[in-house]
Amino acid sequence: MPEKGRGTRAVARRPRSKPRGTRARRGGVLGRPLVRRAVIALWAVVVAAAVGFLLMRTMDEQGFALRRPTAVQPGVVAAAPPPAPVTAAPAAPAAQGRLGIATPVEKPEVAQALPPPPAVAAEEAPYDSRPAWQRYAQAPGEAPGKKPLLAIVIDDVGVARRDLDALLDLDPGVTFAIMGYAERMDDFARKARARGHELMIHVPMEPQGNADPGPNALKLGLGADEIRRRLRWHLDRHDSYVGINNHMGSRFTADAAAMAVVAEELRARGLLFLDSKTIGNSAGEDRARAAGIPTASRDVFLDNEIGANAIEAQLVLAERRAREKGTAIAIGHPHAATVEALARFLPQAKARGIAIVPVSTVIFRRAGSAAAAGGGDATPASGATDGSGKRNGSPPRPRG
Repeated sequence: MPEKGRGTRAVARRPRSKPRGTRARRGGVLGRPLVRRAVIALWAVVVAAAVGFLLMRTMDEQGFALRRPTAVQPGVVAAAPPPAPVTAAPAAPAAQGRLGIATPVEKPEVAQALPPPPAVAAEEAPYDSRPAWQRYAQAPGEAPGKKPLLAIVIDDVGVARRDLDALLDLDPGVTFAIMGYAERMDDFARKARARGHELMIHVPMEPQGNADPGPNALKLGLGADEIRRRLRWHLDRHDSYVGINNHMGSRFTADAAAMAVVAEELRARGLLFLDSKTIGNSAGEDRARAAGIPTASRDVFLDNEIGANAIEAQLVLAERRAREKGTAIAIGHPHAATVEALARFLPQAKARGIAIVPVSTVIFRRAGSAAAAGGGDATPASGATDGSGKRNGSPPRPRG
């Protein structure tokens, strides 16, 4: 009992450590964590905003942020040529940055117009409306004046390719008649013209007897359409020539109707005709003159007999004809003996006052002499202007 009473009294006498009303004040203290939380939250927002701003700025500098499309000022696009459609090409995959954020591919600046290509900017050369025989005629090495003119024509060029290099060393006044069916002659033709040589096409025509003139030869009995087709086959294989002469053709050239078909095609292409005169009654020159195209006939064959002395004698004959008539045309072939004889003779003939000239120069002078005698124009009438601008007035030949 005493023990209980003592404990009871001790409890009863224990003074209160804090006055009444302290609990109420403690309620205000309990509100402090809320304030702290609010302040912490506010600071968190501020810090997050700052960090986000810095992060976005850094990402933008490193190329990881999306870029706003650049506004295009009106009128700029209209000034530029239409750009190639961007959507036509497959879309390129987006580049991956270090943070794994896809970076869109930037479009090219539309406002910067590309300059036009040189082919569009450059002006085309004016078209030369002269007939082909005038466009591709080579000027003589020196003005012939009133000198006697001698034209040397080498037939069958291209049949034996081993002869080509030696021909290029001949006097530039020598004319080359390329065989119509000869292959791969463009390079030779380019070199020959660069050295001053004039070019013709040597067209195979039907001879008397059984000799073979070669593929696509012009023959009697074929009809006008087939004759034209074969003639065009030979002409369309080559370029930069002034006209044609006949290979063989003693039977074909004697037929006036057949030669009229040939002359008609040559007139349409603006070409001249040299009659090789393989037969005395050839109608070639007469039909060509009737069609109004420049024409002439051969005066001397150089190498019917192959040999140095025989060829030299024929060259002397050709020089004499040139002095007597004012002009002469001699035809030879690319035999070694002929080429060697020409290399010796031509410089000597020039020293004696003979002008070695392309065949077109002789034809032009002969036409002028005929016109002067008859009171006509000195320029040969061609009747054609070759408006196509293609290979000697014809469709380009197929390659292959």
